[in-house]
Amino acid sequence: MTTTIRLLDNFMSDSVYLETEHGTVKAEPHDRARLDVPVPLCETDASFGRQRLELRISLKNERIRVWEAGGQVRYSRDGRWSADAPSVPRLAEAGGGRGIVVGAMGGFWFKRVNI
Repeated sequence: MTTTIRLLDNFMSDSVYLETEHGTVKAEPHDRARLDVPVPLCETDASFGRQRLELRISLKNERIRVWEAGGQVRYSRDGRWSADAPSVPRLAEAGGGRGIVVGAMGGFWFKRVNI
């Protein structure tokens, strides 16, 4: 089931970035970026290395890798794949349009987007 990132909402006082295989999308402070990027399906460590979707929160000097596995969208703060990686907060179910929200303190979560 394909999950597609359609929005990047930034409530921080610094820019945030979503890095993909095809380039980087930037959301300015307190702004929104529109995009159309599929979340990579990575059921094994081998497939994880070939695909890239990374949220970069500059103010916190943090990089968060995002992928889909086992019907859930998962993430890693250490850049490594794991079968039991945590699910993305609030809306981890795979499939459909999603927005990534980066809160004022740098936390992130998914929301449903029907654009």
